[in-house]
Amino acid sequence: MEIPVIDMEKFDLREGSIPNLLQLSECLDEAFSKTGCARLINHGITTQQIENVYAGSSLFFNLPEELKNRYKHAGLEDSTVGYIGLGTERYGDKPDLHEAYLIRTAEDLPSKDLTAEDLQRKDLPGKNLADKDLVPGWRIATESLHSSLKILSSVILDALSLAIGKERDYLASLHRSEGDKKSFKLIRMGHYPPTNPDAAQTSIRFNEHCDFSTFTLLLQDNMGGLQGQDKDGNWFDLTPEPDSIILLAAQFIQFYSNEKYKALRHRVIIPEEEVKCRHSRYSIIYFVNADGQVPAWPSTATHLPQPPPNVHDHMMSVLVNPGLYCTYVRVSTMLSPKSSKNTIIIYL
Repeated sequence: MEIPVIDMEKFDLREGSIPNLLQLSECLDEAFSKTGCARLINHGITTQQIENVYAGSSLFFNLPEELKNRYKHAGLEDSTVGYIGLGTERYGDKPDLHEAYLIRTAEDLPSKDLTAEDLQRKDLPGKNLADKDLVPGWRIATESLHSSLKILSSVILDALSLAIGKERDYLASLHRSEGDKKSFKLIRMGHYPPTNPDAAQTSIRFNEHCDFSTFTLLLQDNMGGLQGQDKDGNWFDLTPEPDSIILLAAQFIQFYSNEKYKALRHRVIIPEEEVKCRHSRYSIIYFVNADGQVPAWPSTATHLPQPPPNVHDHMMSVLVNPGLYCTYVRVSTMLSPKSSKNTIIIYL
């Protein structure tokens, strides 16, 4: 499978040129229609910005488990941020070998909360009490990257609006929330611990799934393993290439394009190369989600239940039962905010 490459620099969108934005919308339309993904190059994000965030991720994920667990999800209503421990998530039959930290903004990264006992340990980074961050430099590096990702995503939103036949600001009007507790725009710092090739028989680094976001911007190190699924059900490698970002179509844009685009089903496998298996893999994923009150699919959809749930309720249902959600084709799990029971709706 040949992944479409989109050179963002050639559109010169700094001045907000409509003709250039139309050209970008045509490229996105072709990529999302054919493969559900694209490789972005010359996107304005530097290698140093990315490496600085990876450095902080490495420090955090190598902390003792009991310390990382102090920052795990606080509960469903605030479960969009915090630490996700190894073995906490399971998206399929095989155990998932990953851990993560989810944030809305860099302010959600862990601050220092050391006990007297902690201060006696030699394996903790940043023991200078004047530094409020548990992992020094991670917050500043993430703020820089987040700012650049927001700029890039806003351009893509405008171009996708034109691609689906809407006004330029159509999708932007559905994605106004950023950085508050109502926002579902998230960055996921991912870590896949070292393993061995034999583990692939019983485990996987991340089971196959689709994202419910509008689209996803995915940065990965050079360890490999990310794969997408084509329309015939065959898996193809989304090979890491220096200074490129993988753009994935997700379910919100699938619904709002009237099924013209298909959310790309993807997974992270354990590489066959032993040298890659035995090293950690790191990724940075930016989920561009619509605001919580926005309908999860448009009222014009003829094959989906009406009225639709809003994005908030749909996302909460995903958090309640991610395994069922990620096998979703025309099945969704929805949770009423006033109920603790799941309701399964099957779209025929």
